Order: sequence, then C-alpha cells, then structure tokens
Amino acid sequence: MLQAFRRICDCLRDSEELVYDTSEGDCVRICLEEKRNCRSISYDTKTSTCMFSKYTRKTNPSSFITLSGGRYFEKKPDCRPECILGPSPGFRLKSDILKTLNTKNDLECIEACLAMKPSGICLSADRNKLNKICTLHSKTRRSQAAVFAPSIRYIYWDVDCQEDDFEISGDDSGSGSGCESSLCLNDDDICEPGNCNKVQAVDCREENIECEGEITCFKEFEKKHLIFNDIKIFPTTSRELCQSSCLLTPGCKSSEYDKVKAKCYISRESSKTKPFSFRDHGNVIYWERNNVCSSACFLRQFENHFLGGYNWKKLKVKNSLQCMTFCLSNNQCSSADFNKKTNTCFLSKESQLTQRFRLRRNNDYIFWARGCRAEYPCFVALYNRRLLKSDFDSVDGISEKECAKLCMERQCRSINYEFISKTCYLNRFTRLYFPFQYVKAEGIIYMEKKGVCKPDCYYKKIERSTKIEFEGETFNSKSEDTCFEECLNRSEACTTVEFNREENRCRIENKVQKRLTIESQPFSDSTKYIYWTLECPGE
Repeated sequence: MLQAFRRICDCLRDSEELVYDTSEGDCVRICLEEKRNCRSISYDTKTSTCMFSKYTRKTNPSSFITLSGGRYFEKKPDCRPECILGPSPGFRLKSDILKTLNTKNDLECIEACLAMKPSGICLSADRNKLNKICTLHSKTRRSQAAVFAPSIRYIYWDVDCQEDDFEISGDDSGSGSGCESSLCLNDDDICEPGNCNKVQAVDCREENIECEGEITCFKEFEKKHLIFNDIKIFPTTSRELCQSSCLLTPGCKSSEYDKVKAKCYISRESSKTKPFSFRDHGNVIYWERNNVCSSACFLRQFENHFLGGYNWKKLKVKNSLQCMTFCLSNNQCSSADFNKKTNTCFLSKESQLTQRFRLRRNNDYIFWARGCRAEYPCFVALYNRRLLKSDFDSVDGISEKECAKLCMERQCRSINYEFISKTCYLNRFTRLYFPFQYVKAEGIIYMEKKGVCKPDCYYKKIERSTKIEFEGETFNSKSEDTCFEECLNRSEACTTVEFNREENRCRIENKVQKRLTIESQPFSDSTKYIYWTLECPGE
C-alpha cells in the first residue's frame, strides 16, 4: 500500500487546495488520478481534511511543520511524480500485457504501474473489480484503439505525464477515440445514428453498448414567426447555432431564424402558450421544442473542456447540436463531451458537480452539463447563485419543487437550493436587501418571489372548511397537493384555496374579499375540507 509515497506524521502548510470530509485513501487517490502538479499531501486525521501541494518538505522546508494528528505524504522520485493516471470506468485494454497481479484495491493497481521498472515502461493499467486482477500494459488506448473495449467489470487508467497546463492534444476524453466501430461494429462499418442494423448484437449486449437512432429536439415550421416574445436576439448565419442557443437557455421553448436579416430570436413562449402571436412570415424558419427535449431542461456550456473518464456512451454524431440532443433527450445523461475534430459524442451519468476534479482543459472539446428545473411563475430563478447569511430555516432531502412550495407556506422571500445535498434554505430577505451577499455558487439555485405574488405574504393551511361564497373557479383535482399547486402555478397570487377530499374538487379565488369571522360564520368541523388563505402580516 502507498508504494508511490513516503509517509511522515507531520504537515506541509503551504497547501493550495483542500478537500473536506474525505478518507486518507481517497486523498491519495485524488493526488494520483486528478492533480497533475500534486507532489505531496497533508492529511489531518482529526478533521478528515486533505491538503494538496505542488511542493515537498525539501523544495519548501520552511512550510514543513509538526501537526498533531497530521500525516504527510510525498511522491517518491522513482514513481514518476510528474504523472497522473486518468480513469475510464467500464473499459479495458486487451493487448500489450506486461504483468498481471492480484491487488486489494484500485490504488494498489495504480501504484504498481507507476512503480514498475524500468521507469516509464508501464503506460496504462486496468483492474477487474470481481477477481481483483490488475493488468499492466506497455501501450495505451490511443495507439491500440482496436482492442480498447468496454466491459462493466473493469476500470482502466492512462498514464499522463504532460505539463501542468492541462492542454492535451488529440482525442483524450478518457473513453477512447474515434467511432465505436472498433468496439462493437465490424471493421468496415461506421457507427452513426440510423446505422444500428450492422451492430453485432451479441457483442453489444455483453459490453453494454447501444446505438442511437435519429432524434431531434425541435419541430420545424417554415415561414412562421412568434412576434413580440423574444428574450434574446443575436446575429448569426448558422441555423445550428440558433437551435443550440435555445438548448443553452433555461426555459427556452422556441427559436427562429430570419434568413434575410441573418438573426436568431430566442423565446420562452411558443405557438401553444401564445397562439395569437404565431403569425406567417416569409423570411423566417421557426423551431419549437418538442416532448423529446423538454423545455424544463437545458445545457450549460464549458468551451474547451471535457470531463475525464466516467463516460457511459460513445456516439459518432454529425455535429455538436446532435450531441446536445442525445444528452437532453435521455434522463440518465448528466453531461456530455463533444470532440470537435472527430465529431464524437460522449455521454456521462456524472457531471462537474459530482466529479468536481475531473473537468479538464482541452481545445478540441466542448463540455455541457445538463440541468432541469420546474416552472415557477411566482419565482425568479437564478442558477449557480446564492444569498449568504439570510436563511432562517433549512430542510434536508427535499426536491427543488418542494422547496419552492415550502417558501410559499412560510414567511419567506427567497430560497437557496443545493442540488447535490438536496438541501433547501429559506431566506427572510432577497438580493435587493443585501446585494454584497449575493454571490456565485456552483450547484445552487437561488429563487426569489416576484412582486405580483406578494413576497411578504404566505399561505396558511386550515384543516377545516369555511362557509365563504367563492367567486372563483371550481374544477376536479387528484389530491390536495395538486389543488394547492394549481394556485402556486399562477402568475399572480391567489387569495384562497379550498379542497374537498370526498369529491376531489378544488376551488380557487383570486379576488381579495372580506372574510367573515369565526364568531359570525363558524368553521365546520368536517374533515373533508382543507382550506388555504393568503396571510399578509401588516396589511
């Protein structure tokens, strides 16, 4: 264990990056797999904190201190300290074997490759998670793409000894290069959408590879135009870019391209939501998002980046738009990489949020992270932002939708919601009150109530019916939750909501009316009703 490191019970205090709540083994693994300029590690056993540094006790002796509970590791010179091993789970190399050995864990396999003599002979390794056999290779997936094969039992690593700038030439996505033809197709076949009939079905089933058919996120309308509903206008001569921009815009339902003006128009409305704005126009092509790619989901783009390893599918595509479409149309996809040189698309179930140290620079790639949000007419939603030091309560393990609903039922003006931990923070104030506490925060959505939805008010729930005469609408509803959500999904605050449990009937009133007191119009003790009223303290 830890062949590539020397271990001392001290600490180097010049650490450039810290990772909290991690084990000692994961600390070592991150240094070997992800940190190109990591030369030493300091691990605090009391706080489970891992500290990475590009220095050692010899190159920076003044920072080497004694720490109670501290463990210091530095890479051994004969274990190629300038190298990292980029993982590709679910793949193996079938040739150029130097050695096989039984290992306790992945870390031992990685270190065996780095420590193998003569130094530099081992260029890659893979490990079978079932029989725990580690195989060391003299070649990599780049030079031996024909025998680089997917297998769910394996994890594969490439030795990468390049410079610290993270610029990597060629196809280095962590999942192999080129088409899947070398993996599950005949040598003369091309793996393209719609060409799945040539797949060797038995091999593909064994290796868990699928081929995708032709799909699209848009329905096209020639000579149509949605007037007065644009949220973004920009010049372009590319129809592909116009459609892609809609997929990158949260809430975008449609886009259109004016061939004469060479301009693209992005809208959060559609012919369904604004039928009277949908007109004829001879110079315009109009695209509307279909059910394949819901407008509730969108992509966040990172130019010149890719997510190393963790690829779940690899596809040959026509362009970047098709790669975006494949990710948005599949609910299992959390992110996608697109190689601009080879037109190869890599789909992943991980993202820069779940694998925060894997996002690397490479000018040949585009990386997209997939996000989905519900529609909240009463909230302004802002992604990757949060309001600091304003929460009065927090709730763990609930959805974004449940968090917004909870804010409507409390004296809450805004919320922060963390996607990974599923934690909801209820705030008393908004960014307008404390603009300097409104900051960037990866993986968090900040939402604040709109003025038309009475941000100082909240809905009080009463488990008894009232005898108020409603002037609003009455309709069937599946449950009390769907009845109340119908009120929340309106662009203006409704004042009263009532649900009849026996008849599954919902009644909603939008007008402010004088309620009768309990003494003059007592509440019924019947349990068949639930009643919500909009309470506005101070009004």
